[in-house]
Amino acid sequence: MKTWNIIKSIFFISIYVLIAACNDDAAEESISADNYPRIIATSPTLPMKGENGELGKLNVKQGETITIKAIYTPFEYAEAVWYVDGVQEGTGDEFKYSNETPGIYHLKLVVSTTSYETTREVNLNVYSTGTGGEFSGFEIHKGVNIGNWLSQSSARGEERKNKFKETDAIFLSQQGFDHLRLPVDEEQLFTESGEVDEETLNLIYKTADWCQLYNMRLIFDFHILRSHNYEADNKPLWTSKEEQDKFVRMWKTIHDKLQQYPDDMLAYELLNEPVAPSSDIWNTLVNRLITELREVAPARMLIIGSNLWNSVSTISDLQIPSEDKNIMLTFHYYEPYLLTHYHASWTDFANLNLPLNYPGLLVRDEDFNNLPADQQEIVRPYKQEYTRESILNNINVAVTAARAKGVKLYCGEFGCLPYSNLTSRYAWYRDLVSIFNETEISYGAWEYNAIFGFCTPDGGLKDATLVDILLGREGAELTTIYTVEAEDCEKGGGTMIIEDNTAASGGKHVNHFWGDSNLKFDVTVEEAGVYYLKIRYVCGTDVWIYSQVNGGVKQMIPCPNSGGWWSEFTDAKTVVNLSAGKNTISFTPEPTGSPILDKFEVCKIKK
Repeated sequence: MKTWNIIKSIFFISIYVLIAACNDDAAEESISADNYPRIIATSPTLPMKGENGELGKLNVKQGETITIKAIYTPFEYAEAVWYVDGVQEGTGDEFKYSNETPGIYHLKLVVSTTSYETTREVNLNVYSTGTGGEFSGFEIHKGVNIGNWLSQSSARGEERKNKFKETDAIFLSQQGFDHLRLPVDEEQLFTESGEVDEETLNLIYKTADWCQLYNMRLIFDFHILRSHNYEADNKPLWTSKEEQDKFVRMWKTIHDKLQQYPDDMLAYELLNEPVAPSSDIWNTLVNRLITELREVAPARMLIIGSNLWNSVSTISDLQIPSEDKNIMLTFHYYEPYLLTHYHASWTDFANLNLPLNYPGLLVRDEDFNNLPADQQEIVRPYKQEYTRESILNNINVAVTAARAKGVKLYCGEFGCLPYSNLTSRYAWYRDLVSIFNETEISYGAWEYNAIFGFCTPDGGLKDATLVDILLGREGAELTTIYTVEAEDCEKGGGTMIIEDNTAASGGKHVNHFWGDSNLKFDVTVEEAGVYYLKIRYVCGTDVWIYSQVNGGVKQMIPCPNSGGWWSEFTDAKTVVNLSAGKNTISFTPEPTGSPILDKFEVCKIKK
């Protein structure tokens, strides 16, 4: 008797014994064709539906046969039928499937008795490893890095699991991001003895599965090695043959663990920001790695950065195989560094205190002259003009190099901290995104939910304006469905005052929105979904305000300096998810200060 039949026999004997033990009349009763059928288990396990109801995916390699077995009850009286794309392809408790054509196919198992039926459904993802120079179909446009999770983080266990969840993947997909870049450090994925850390691997699997489920692509970025931390002085990767052999070996292991994911869905970024003593050393190692990976992954997209921190200035030095259609070059862009890393704790800018301006002259003479001598030396290299044109001229070096090599170009990291001023920050992001679109560069913003990002670690949106800039939807026309004056909201706390102001929409505004102050209003919508929440305000400096919908996660709404504290009203906005029916929206101040408030609007994007 086959092992599978033995397992089935043991299983059903156990069922009968359990029934007999729990029912005094069991001996007089029998399982019949009128019982409700149940699918107890399948092997392999068919993935469950996602939180939004989308079917899970079961990966099947092109041309290979997969056998799916099912345990169901009442086994003697139930009929099991297997359908692929609505066509019956098999019956019984075992189903063999093979397909030579890559694609997504709908598998449905129907188990029925005389009066009832039950089903199990999944998408079969038939993937190809490709051959030779075939283009994998890996296409990306706008994405985001999931940084400080499986890289540059000490979090482990439940803390690490909760830093990026399925709800985050759903949010990013719904917003319109088409790919994620996933930085992974060696010390998280591999033990010092070279064994794979299964918990880390399972988190990578989950991320890849979510990307498949919610129609995003994924870049696996080998970020930091024990032998190559791009910030460390000693990098044995460049001097030790043993470390180079280990690097290649680790990549083969990574591919072995991830090969089931389709070439048009997953790409490999071979090393983040290589910093070799010379470009020739990096070229030698990366070409060895490409050659060895191509033996097992002929059509996987390989993303390769240039020496010296993925700099645009060295990208023309990269030497890559010709005629390989599945290589993409990448660079990172953070210039001017003083603006993008102002007050970053790990830089010389941590304790600076001076106004910055973009576009235009980044540091004015009078502000520079007010600095101590040691800080002047730090700032001096940035005493120049930075504009969209100057950035475009810089990035065009990479564009020219990529076109000469006949490959596509990807900006895998770019970002600006919010600590200088929001107006300059947003202007910088707008220019970068418009340059990427103009030059056909795909891009991944750094990053999702840490200090550079647009969400908080608990999943709250903290900068909807930045999301709109990254996705190119700032100009979307909105239709207002509800308006309420700030002074007409339900009020709590003891500091607020209502003042007359002819520049305000209702002739009044709410001031002193400090401390334990709070405002709230109810809005009823016919359809559940994503809405914009607009705030009309005035303030003479960058401030923030918090919003909550139905007592959920707090969202931060940046309110950039509007140019004054009285008549210079402007709008800020965020994205909120509203339920069908009544919703309560509340506001609280940021501890360091909040704007003067005029009115609130709930809007939909005009179709």
